[in-house]
Amino acid sequence: MGTDSPTASTDLETTRSRSPRREAGIGAVAATAANVAVWAAGRAADVSFLVTPVGAKAPTQVGIVLVAAVSAGGPLSTAEDTSTGVLLAAMHLLTGAAFAITASRARR
Repeated sequence: MGTDSPTASTDLETTRSRSPRREAGIGAVAATAANVAVWAAGRAADVSFLVTPVGAKAPTQVGIVLVAAVSAGGPLSTAEDTSTGVLLAAMHLLTGAAFAITASRARR
């Protein structure tokens, strides 16, 4: 005969489960870290990260702040070179994957 009580088991499960807000925070931090890593690797490989936004006359270099906050407008259509477009698209896919994983975990 064990000494486990239903209350102790329920308390443990509650302690282990995460709130949706916490899951979202973890997902956001993971996506940001992954994007920073891709951006840093691209810069180390001498990728320009130059894009020409629609309506702009000159290219703009996408820095890490723009990657984290603004670049969702279309990496492939505005990139000045293929490497930039591919890495920016990969960063968007990483963010999407982190969102999907976070959303599925929050529903449990």
